[in-house]
Amino acid sequence: MGRYQSFDVMDCRDQVAERVAALRKLFATHKIDGYLVPRGDEFRGEYVPEHAERLAYITGFTGSWGLSLILKDSADLYIDSRYKIQAPEQTDTDIFDVICVPEISLDTRLAEKIGQNHRIGFDPMLFSRKEIARFEKTGAIFVPVSENLIDLSHGEALPEIRSEILIHPIEIAGASFTEKKKQIIDILQKKNCDALFIVLPENICWLLNLRGNDVPHTPFILSRAIVTIEGKFYWYVGKERVTPALKEHLGPDVICRDSDDIFADIKMFHNQKILYDPIDTAFAIEKALQDNGVKLISDDDPILLLKAIKNNAEQAATRKAHIRDAVAMIKFAHWFSTQQQDFTEIDAVKQLEDFRSEAPELKDISFDTISGSGANGAIVHYRVSHKSDKIIAESDLFLCDSGGQYLDGTTDITRVFIRGKATAEQKTRYTQVLKGHLAVARALFPIGTTGAVLDVLARAPLWQAGIDFGHGTGHGVGLYLSVHEGPQGISSRSKVKLEPGMLLSNEPGYYKAGEFGIRIENVELIVHKGIPEDGEKNMLGFETLTLVPYERKLIDKSLLSREEIHQIDTYHQRISDSVIPLLDAERASFLKDQCAPL
Repeated sequence: MGRYQSFDVMDCRDQVAERVAALRKLFATHKIDGYLVPRGDEFRGEYVPEHAERLAYITGFTGSWGLSLILKDSADLYIDSRYKIQAPEQTDTDIFDVICVPEISLDTRLAEKIGQNHRIGFDPMLFSRKEIARFEKTGAIFVPVSENLIDLSHGEALPEIRSEILIHPIEIAGASFTEKKKQIIDILQKKNCDALFIVLPENICWLLNLRGNDVPHTPFILSRAIVTIEGKFYWYVGKERVTPALKEHLGPDVICRDSDDIFADIKMFHNQKILYDPIDTAFAIEKALQDNGVKLISDDDPILLLKAIKNNAEQAATRKAHIRDAVAMIKFAHWFSTQQQDFTEIDAVKQLEDFRSEAPELKDISFDTISGSGANGAIVHYRVSHKSDKIIAESDLFLCDSGGQYLDGTTDITRVFIRGKATAEQKTRYTQVLKGHLAVARALFPIGTTGAVLDVLARAPLWQAGIDFGHGTGHGVGLYLSVHEGPQGISSRSKVKLEPGMLLSNEPGYYKAGEFGIRIENVELIVHKGIPEDGEKNMLGFETLTLVPYERKLIDKSLLSREEIHQIDTYHQRISDSVIPLLDAERASFLKDQCAPL
């Protein structure tokens, strides 16, 4: 079996000017002055199949969020703070101005670049009507172009991946399709709607208890669906993909259709009320619904919240996956500490993947491993390639952010290692990040709290030192689905109420450009904590699922409170109890040393 991760990263900076010129030649034919290119595909995913990597093709930028506006005589590439270093290195800055949002307002910049006399083309399957309405505030005319101009400009398109569709075990899912569908029908009845339009593939995978491999590292089946209040389920996936065994699993109420059939089937819902999410529904589909007399009821897809709250079976399953992942990570930490010869960032990725692959439950990695030594660690979403690969020097901090896709859970962990002796600055910054991480992990919070409230806890120790980090503190995590799963999160923008059963990452960081990066990440499960002694209210808190010790060489104990030291020691003791029985003698001895009381 080949590697889950390739190190042949797209490097097309030298071709950007030629590709942009080819795109601009199409403007006259379509009577437009510019063209919008998003990062996402027609299924709105963070991770997209190779044939849909259009932003990367036209700009060279390979990050997970971005947007480009290409005009006749200028072009912008909009990115967020995670990619301030990466984007200018990947694109041709003679062609593209790299704009970091929200340091510069996207709305303000667009208003400066385009005005009432501009006609801006866009693919109506790649944007929602809500997004286009926002852009129209500039006064420009936005023109839907049915053929994607990026695809047209580079000729022959890559083939779409249509992977095998797999049934997800009921003992892991904890609820059948029939049980989950009843929850949807109950919601439709309460909202007085006739049907729910489901646009996100992960929501369909969860509802049908199915998985696939249409997208790298994320077990999605790219599809859409409509579920009616009578229990009929129209699934737009491609009829040829549905095997007899799959039909038996799905039952008679699931009608399998080809992807494009959705435009014809919409006519069935004339004058009916359809619940839909305007944020993620494609412009072309929303227009077709309106043109066919469908009464649209705008709201969040209720599956988002149902999926986010893991049931007892899912919680038990993901605990097992995290223990298994801890074994692989501790084997890696032992390997890292015992190397006598030079090794590189790619060597580290391969070794970690080998340790994870020892588990038969592993299906994939959950994202390309971030394996950054020294200055590369300061690039938040660094992806090592043969071109960028470097030796991990003894004096360098090594940031490793990785995860596995196991049949029973998705993992995401970041640890920082050092081969030699840490400097005072490295230890100080690591410990400041650790203090923020610990504050989130031990937090108690009342029912109804949002992630925006908890975000401050992670940043306070850094703010006290006059530093900060530019990404969110935490994101939702799926169960053998996406490693980034909403709607919950921990950031200043997270407005969703946190509920027991939700999974969240806890990952504050610090990045010193050109020198080193630090991030400490665990996956946390929200649980009931009861009423504290002498308290009055039932509180929620976290159960830490990730079971890998912190880097002792980087902890400055003098900066920690007694409570924090006790918290670390208790966590390390729990790791010892859970993982040492699963290791051989040498690695068990290593882990025992790593988990000794501070």
